[in-house]
Amino acid sequence: MTAILDEYLAKHPGSAQRFAEAVGLFPGGVTHDTRYAQPFPLYMTHGSGPRKWDVDGEEYIDYVSGHGALILGHSHPAVAAAVAEQVTRGTHLGASTDEEVRWAKAVMALVPSVERVRFHSSGTEATLMAMRLARAYTGKRKVMKLQDHFHGWHDYAMAGSDRPSPGIPEASFESMVIVPPATFDAGVEDALNRDPDIAAVILEPTGAHYGQLPSTFPSS
Repeated sequence: MTAILDEYLAKHPGSAQRFAEAVGLFPGGVTHDTRYAQPFPLYMTHGSGPRKWDVDGEEYIDYVSGHGALILGHSHPAVAAAVAEQVTRGTHLGASTDEEVRWAKAVMALVPSVERVRFHSSGTEATLMAMRLARAYTGKRKVMKLQDHFHGWHDYAMAGSDRPSPGIPEASFESMVIVPPATFDAGVEDALNRDPDIAAVILEPTGAHYGQLPSTFPSS
């Protein structure tokens, strides 16, 4: 283990230097929890396709892929060309556009069950609005989620997290019903039968632990 650590330190002096500065700027020295690493995280400069490079010139196969968002890899020529073209037309028009209509139609074509579309700035904002919509539509107060499943950083989504959540009012947690993911079928059904005040069930089908803790679903 010492040899591995020594090699890491020797290969990444640039990242070490940048992290030493970042700890005085960001909580924990990082701008996203998953980037925290000991003795320091790596700092990247650019990416192309499935690869990316750090400030010390080391090359990596990028299994993170923008936290799963980069299905076409880094700097795909078609994506880069579309972004460059749009920037020349305006960076934030603050008004309705033809592009949002085309985008909504594309979403509805991919997911035929979608009846209306609302775009949001983040997943956290989207799940917050989805919970609010479910409560407003049903007139019920509670939302059910599976233990440890991730739905963003707002107060309701943090219920059932595998870490303490200081700063969140207890009343927020009281409006959430938590079910163990390994008992999805019986657990959800039992909870729904016991509590008539549940407006919706929200879940992350792959599980927040990325395959380490699979969810079991009904066979029928």
